[in-house]
Amino acid sequence: MMKLKTSRGTKIHILRAGMTNCYLIQKDKINLLVDSGISKSYQSLMRQLKVITGAPSSLDYHLLTHTHYDHAGNSNRIKEEFQARVIVHEHEAAWIEKGFTRLPGGTSWCFKLISNAGNRYASSIGKYEPTLPDILIRGELTLDEYLKIIPTPGHTLGSVSLLVDDEIALVGDTLFGVFKNKIFPPFADDVETLYRSWKILFDTGCNLFLPGHGKPIPRKLLNQGIQKIRS
Repeated sequence: MMKLKTSRGTKIHILRAGMTNCYLIQKDKINLLVDSGISKSYQSLMRQLKVITGAPSSLDYHLLTHTHYDHAGNSNRIKEEFQARVIVHEHEAAWIEKGFTRLPGGTSWCFKLISNAGNRYASSIGKYEPTLPDILIRGELTLDEYLKIIPTPGHTLGSVSLLVDDEIALVGDTLFGVFKNKIFPPFADDVETLYRSWKILFDTGCNLFLPGHGKPIPRKLLNQGIQKIRS
């Protein structure tokens, strides 16, 4: 497990849950889990949490950057296990209460085919245990002086990012870290809105961006992506 630490001492543990990066934030007396991975990864996620926090583990909040099955697959079990308060954007609430979120559109012709086929023929793949959110995000939400949740729509309408100490941003699928020197996600409901969210993230001044998939993205690479759009 990889661990980062901000200049203010906040710890960010990177956890693997299937194909998804989840993050445990430890700041002062707050333990915050960001995303929960696919349902089959639950036991692995629990083992990682217990290594970090000890047993019994303690979680105060569980934030969802959005509610696709690979990010919300274990959220109901997390809520039941830890009594963690589930935080989600109001535009994602109906999806998590249903336990299914449709795939966004593809950002290239091949991913458009995958999205269309997935939504038409394989919706059962994206199902997960439904849960009721405890806190709905309507605009910016501050959990702590230096833990701030901001809307970053584009991948989905209700996508959000978490700013940690104004240094590191956890961005879900707003940025993609799988392909070398590329940050463009394969799926997005609104590409133009996604680009605006990139600019919002850059303007936060954060110097590192942690995506839901792939490797950490430095500020320089985000800037290159923004400049490419403008050219």
